[in-house]
Amino acid sequence: MKISIVSLGCVKNLVDSEMMCGCFLNANCEYVKEPKDADIIIVNTCGFILSSKKESLDTIFRLLSLDKPIFVTGCLVERYLDNLRKEIPEVSRFIPIRDYVHFKEIVNDALGFPLLNDDLNMKNRALSSEPNSAYLRISDGCDNRCSYCAIPLIRGNLKSRPMEEIYEEALLLAKKGIKELVLIAQNTTDYGKDGLGYNLVDLLKKLLTIKEFRFIRTLYLYPHDVSDELIDLFASEVRLTPYFDLPFQHVNDELLKAMNRRDKKIDAINLLDKIHAKIKHPFIRTTFIIGFPGETEEQFLELLDFIKHYRFTHLGAFVYSREEGTVSYDFKEQVNKKVAKDRLRRLLALQKQISKEINETYIGLKMDALVIKKMRKDTYLVRSGFNAPDDIDGKIYLYTNEHLEPGEIVQIEIVNCASYDLEAKFISKTKF
Repeated sequence: MKISIVSLGCVKNLVDSEMMCGCFLNANCEYVKEPKDADIIIVNTCGFILSSKKESLDTIFRLLSLDKPIFVTGCLVERYLDNLRKEIPEVSRFIPIRDYVHFKEIVNDALGFPLLNDDLNMKNRALSSEPNSAYLRISDGCDNRCSYCAIPLIRGNLKSRPMEEIYEEALLLAKKGIKELVLIAQNTTDYGKDGLGYNLVDLLKKLLTIKEFRFIRTLYLYPHDVSDELIDLFASEVRLTPYFDLPFQHVNDELLKAMNRRDKKIDAINLLDKIHAKIKHPFIRTTFIIGFPGETEEQFLELLDFIKHYRFTHLGAFVYSREEGTVSYDFKEQVNKKVAKDRLRRLLALQKQISKEINETYIGLKMDALVIKKMRKDTYLVRSGFNAPDDIDGKIYLYTNEHLEPGEIVQIEIVNCASYDLEAKFISKTKF
């Protein structure tokens, strides 16, 4: 049988999709990219904010027209299971996250015959990311209770995976030729705080013993929990990519309190100053929420001044999404959407200018990079500490007549830039 999986939302959801795909491949099924060519379709949904919910529903309805068995999984199902069952009875089965432990039984029951032999297993993933790069999910859920965020309603409290289990999965990834390991979670800096007796620093030290990994990157670092010990480890270990993904969300103290964030503006300042003092060329990505209830023009201008001063390598910004079930849903002084969108436009225009100016400072900088793929005769797509693999940051284009293979490590020099992308020349192949 042929299986097609449409994975929506974040890369944490992608890992679930990879486990689902692995189940079907172990049952001698064939994966096909196009749902129209499949016998069975899985839609792994996102239900985080309004736009992602709309995308999930649009995808389900579009694929139902193919008149094939469709299994719908993921965050939207976890959040709205009863409503979905009532409104879209044509779906073969809705499988919420809480029922992933019974994935095999649910699928087999719906099909009417025992197709699957295995349940979802992290060691049994069918990797779908770029060659030689893989995500490693170290925990699920979140113990933070940001007033705007629906993640705890969907994924529950923090559940860290045992270190040995993660290490064993990492060894399997290394044997598959993975050179870039990307640690993900709702909040990677919370790893182990649910009673395991160790933390993210301990885990990174353990993973660094696996010499096959040239790049180890961590995403989703809650700023409040980035310790001096963690920064020092990044500063001392060349294989730890000096890339800090720090979602500050805002810098006005009044708004941060309303968001139920644990940081104040001074904490963000101290953290950024510390990183820049200890690491020569850090790459810093952040996100901000625009138009949070009660945000004034003065508070927004405070945020713009902060961005002008700290000049982030990469910055994402989003208009506040009012989500039912969250604390901020009932907040008064909801900001007019037109006002919020105008503020977003102004912020992104500022960041575009800053990004270009920062990228210009990289010209002449030499760095190691992972060859991702050949684009055309003399052009390769490569990745370094500058950009993460989730396709949010800019890209690096390497121009050379050298024959390179995906997965090779090369030393490059940045020679040109645009607002978000970099261009590089080849220096040499690198052994590590």
